[in-house]
Amino acid sequence: MAPPFERFLGVDWSGAKSEDEPVMLAVAEAQRGGAPVLVVPPQPRAVRIRKWSRAQAKALLEQRLAVDEPRTLVAIDMAVGLPWGSDRALFGVQGWRALVDAMAAEHARANDQGIVGSARSTGERINARFPAGAPFRTDATRNDGRFYRDHRVAYYRQVECLVPQAISPWYLGSGGKVGYHTISGMFTLSRLLAARDRGALAFHVWPHEGLALPTDGHVIVECYPAAMGAKLRDVEAGTTGDERDALGIVAWLLDRDRDGSLAPRFELDDIPLGRVEGVPWREQLEFEGWILGV
Repeated sequence: MAPPFERFLGVDWSGAKSEDEPVMLAVAEAQRGGAPVLVVPPQPRAVRIRKWSRAQAKALLEQRLAVDEPRTLVAIDMAVGLPWGSDRALFGVQGWRALVDAMAAEHARANDQGIVGSARSTGERINARFPAGAPFRTDATRNDGRFYRDHRVAYYRQVECLVPQAISPWYLGSGGKVGYHTISGMFTLSRLLAARDRGALAFHVWPHEGLALPTDGHVIVECYPAAMGAKLRDVEAGTTGDERDALGIVAWLLDRDRDGSLAPRFELDDIPLGRVEGVPWREQLEFEGWILGV
């Protein structure tokens, strides 16, 4: 049996801008049996609105996921998987880790001035490679399904078939632009995985690296505050919606830990919705990912 987590970290991710720009990203954490508290970014630019850059958030994750840190469950509001077949269709690679690293390499590409761009520019660059039908759906291409049809790639992952309010990681249109979270999230995760390969970090990305809850080390999972019912309202004045989501993620994890239902949330049953013909359910799930709690 896996030992309990000693610390819980919730991250409300933000995706479109560059890695060093302040964004509406929020982090909260709690020790086991404690209460959620906001983690304030280094040198906040304002007192009432505390903005992180994603580079700062990556540095924090590196600290919390270090080998000698208390066992931590990190729940992040972002998808780091795409529908089955996206690896081959986008980059001609095979497997989830290869997809993450290829997306990160694309995002790390510098422009003519040697400046690494934003997740927005990365999405635009990928779309430009597919003039017959772009993968990332914008307002201008909202009714164009040629990429999904021609490459036999679904618009939704299997888990999104079960969560009506969930948005596809291909989406970059009006409202919640989840695709930017996926691009920037894969960039960050690729860097964390590289640090783990060097022995500096110890974590498991669930379920991409296996459905079974590991018996040691930290664990990173995808979450979705709206599906968790995790937004907190009775919090300090001036707290932003992103900060409430981060606090709510941690509150949900603490509640599940207290009532003993957290570990069972990692035990999933095969479902018929969104299944790819000829692909084992476990293999599809480990490629696409899953939202903890669904």
